[in-house]
Amino acid sequence: MRESEAVMRRLSGLIDNEHGVALVLALMILLTLTGLVLAFLSASAFEPQISRNHSETVRARYVAEAGVEYAYDTLASNVGSWDRHLAGATCTQGAVLGAPDSTLPGLGSAHGTFTVRIRNDCRAGDDKLTGVAVDTVTGRCDPAAPGDATHDGNCKVVVTSTGTIGTTSRTITVVVSRTADLAINGALAFPGAQADVSVPSAWIVLAPRAVAPGSVRSLPRTSV
Repeated sequence: MRESEAVMRRLSGLIDNEHGVALVLALMILLTLTGLVLAFLSASAFEPQISRNHSETVRARYVAEAGVEYAYDTLASNVGSWDRHLAGATCTQGAVLGAPDSTLPGLGSAHGTFTVRIRNDCRAGDDKLTGVAVDTVTGRCDPAAPGDATHDGNCKVVVTSTGTIGTTSRTITVVVSRTADLAINGALAFPGAQADVSVPSAWIVLAPRAVAPGSVRSLPRTSV
């Protein structure tokens, strides 16, 4: 009985003994804070990579937009020969317009490259992109022959430009349309200068003629 009481007293003394508790709590708090610090350091280590990826994404899009402008300039300069640019294209895979991996004027490939492809809108579903029927029948640009992969019949083509910076690429798809001829008659008159306007087709010719400053003279209408 005495031995049992002695054991109980020792156990009670151990339970009531709080020596060293502060050290244990301090170690637990230290371990928790250490884990939080390591987590924050790991997250911050990715910030430079995240910023670099965002910067390259934005630059790649700008380069792709430059490719769209190049395509527009090329097509606008050759309005009557779009079929020539469609050579080798299919309804799903466009032909390369210009050179692949073209660089920006005056800059090297380190500043980005773009590849432009052009195809006719003859693929199923292209009507949702162009807003008109798929180009597989005769159209406004060529009422005699239906459109196909290498022949534009409805005056619309699909241009895809892919800009690349390093390992990051962005692609922009646009529809380029040819407008109808300007069926108008008219003339322009400017104070101090005068110009005849001739609109025989889809282009305009301005022919300036000098007149006295401040005078305005009407011109005969020019028929289209």
